Amino acid sequence: MIMDTSNLLEIISERFVKPCSPTPPSTCHKLSYKEQIMCHEYIPWAFFYPCPSKSSTEIFELLETSVSKTLTYYYPFAGRLTNNSFVDCHDKGVQFTEARIKCSMNEVLDPPNSPLRDLVFPRFLFSGTSPEDGSLLIVQVSNFDCGGVAVGLCISHKVSDASTRCTLSNDWAAVARQPSYVPTPKFNGASVFPPVDDVSFQELIASPPTENCVAKRFLFKASKIGELKAMASDSGVDRPTRVEVVTALLYRCAMAATRANSGSFRPSMLFNAANLRSITVPPLPQNSIGNFITFFPISTSEEDDTKLSELVHKFRNAKLKLLEEYKEKANANDEFASSLSASENGNETNQNFDVYYSSSWCRFPFYEVDFGFGKPLLVCTTNECGAKNNFILMDTKDGDAIEAAVTLEELDMSIFQGNEELLAFASLVS
Repeated sequence: MIMDTSNLLEIISERFVKPCSPTPPSTCHKLSYKEQIMCHEYIPWAFFYPCPSKSSTEIFELLETSVSKTLTYYYPFAGRLTNNSFVDCHDKGVQFTEARIKCSMNEVLDPPNSPLRDLVFPRFLFSGTSPEDGSLLIVQVSNFDCGGVAVGLCISHKVSDASTRCTLSNDWAAVARQPSYVPTPKFNGASVFPPVDDVSFQELIASPPTENCVAKRFLFKASKIGELKAMASDSGVDRPTRVEVVTALLYRCAMAATRANSGSFRPSMLFNAANLRSITVPPLPQNSIGNFITFFPISTSEEDDTKLSELVHKFRNAKLKLLEEYKEKANANDEFASSLSASENGNETNQNFDVYYSSSWCRFPFYEVDFGFGKPLLVCTTNECGAKNNFILMDTKDGDAIEAAVTLEELDMSIFQGNEELLAFASLVS
């Protein structure tokens, strides 16, 4: 039964906030190759703060003023995309909404799967398409009856990856705490990954359709991750990481669900996102803003390849191969682009080849975002469905456990969420 939550949301004001210092006329921000192939979908995340000492009016004015100052340095986000080649930095501004949610914050956060949680995200996010003239960054500041505040953001994946979203959030918070703070973002993507004119390479990384999909979240406690790491180590993997073992288990169980529904094993491929800032030669600054990611694939063509230890081995080997490739030619365009393009056009699917995607937000300091009224109680993404066959991993507040947001087709999820092997290491959150 779907709950009608529309009566709980009151929009108090909506406006476009521009940089406090005008961007010079005719300024354009060129998209890099990485950004040309990325889809223009909005990635949502939200920060929840219990009962700040300031009034709701003071909080809204603080956040509006500080985001305006921050946009002086993050000026491309106040512009608009043009022809998948550049951002016209004409300071049209970012969509900024003040809202009231007529319940307590606890009612939104507990239970974790409450449909009320998505009230904190800007409204057009779930419409399926973005406005033609939509801002690249949209913000909603929501006040709860209990005095708590949520800051919900959505930013186009065309111009941002997880590192960019985290850096932007922390810079904005630093400006709110200390108005004299000067952010130092580096918009160097086009110089590192030069754009191309070949339209066949445009928007290869697009979200698979989400029809008949279900999103669920699973919690992996630190002790259970330790057990998974020990199992992988015993099978010969040298010091497996948290992300390697959790991703491998999710992928294994997702393939098992598909096999149970189809009646036979189906070859699969998992594309794993990797942050390029630390692996290019020389390394890129951590405050490089834009899309500095690539994907390394893991293929499973035989059923024997689906053993957990084998998948962790494949993950590790694929990652090491990527590291070697970027040591040899740091600025090269992705060699995997043709295989990714084929999967997006359905060629693998037509050959009974399933495609999965995984992205880790772990170790990014989202929980350090303090606007002057403390660190967030919770940082989360939406309960709405993400891309089909998609895993997003994120730290919990203590930094040791991992919460995985998983989106699968409905029939596959019905099997996946009851998988005994999965539930031996993870608990269903929602």
